[in-house]
Amino acid sequence: MFKFLIKIGAFCLFFLLFLAWRFPYDSLVERAIRQAEAATGATILYQPVSAGPFGVKVKDLNVRMASGANFVFDTARIFPTRSGLRATAYQGENDMKVSFSGKTLSVGLNDITVQTGNDAIGTTRATGELTYQVRTREGEGSLRLVVPELGLPIPLPDKSVELGSTFVIRNVGTPEIPRTGVSTELKLLTGDGSSSANGTVSLEGQPPPSAPLLNGTLRFDVPTGRGTLRLSGTWDNPITKIIPK
Repeated sequence: MFKFLIKIGAFCLFFLLFLAWRFPYDSLVERAIRQAEAATGATILYQPVSAGPFGVKVKDLNVRMASGANFVFDTARIFPTRSGLRATAYQGENDMKVSFSGKTLSVGLNDITVQTGNDAIGTTRATGELTYQVRTREGEGSLRLVVPELGLPIPLPDKSVELGSTFVIRNVGTPEIPRTGVSTELKLLTGDGSSSANGTVSLEGQPPPSAPLLNGTLRFDVPTGRGTLRLSGTWDNPITKIIPK
C-alpha cells in the first residue's frame, strides 16, 4: 500500500511539472503586453527567446512611449500574473522593473538610457520611479536625468547637466478622447556646479500622432547673469524665449 501511494504521489508530481512546463506562458504575456499598450499608448516590440515556469525570456525589447521617448533593452524576463505581468528589462548591468496589474502600472528605472524624442535633451540616462492608475489616468513619481549636452538656449558654460524632478500625472481628456497631462517641478544643475535653473514644466497629451503640448517657465542663474526661459510649442518641437533679468 505504501509503495502504491508513493507511485501515485510521483505520478501527480510529474504530471504537475509537465503542466507547469507546458503552460502557455508566452500567450499570457502577449495578452498582458497588449493590455499595457492599450492602457498607456505605448508600442512594445520584442523577440521571444524561451518560455517556461521561470518566465518568458525576450530579446531586443523596444518600448516607444506616446510622447516619442524610446527605451531599448538587450534582454528582458517577463512573468504573467493573475491580472497582468511583472518584468525586468536589462541594459547591460542596469535594469528597469515593471509591474502591471491591469489597474496600476509601477515602473522603476536604474540608470537607463532613453532616447527622449526631444532635441534639447537628446539621449539621456534616467533613474526614478513611477506609479500610474490606469482607470483614472492619474499618477506620480520622481525622475533624475543625466544629460550630456543640454540644447536649451540658456547661456551655460557647461552644457552637461543633471535634471531632477517630481511630477504628477492627471487626466485632461474625456471618455471619448482619453488624454493625460504631466506637471513637473524641475531643478537643473550643471556638471561644474556653476549654473542652475528651476521651475515648472507641463506636457498635455494630444490625439495621435500629434506630440504633447509643452508649456513652462525656468528661472536660471548663470555666471553671466540671471533670467527666465519660457517654453512652449510641442515636446518634439519646443519654442523657447529668454527674458533677461
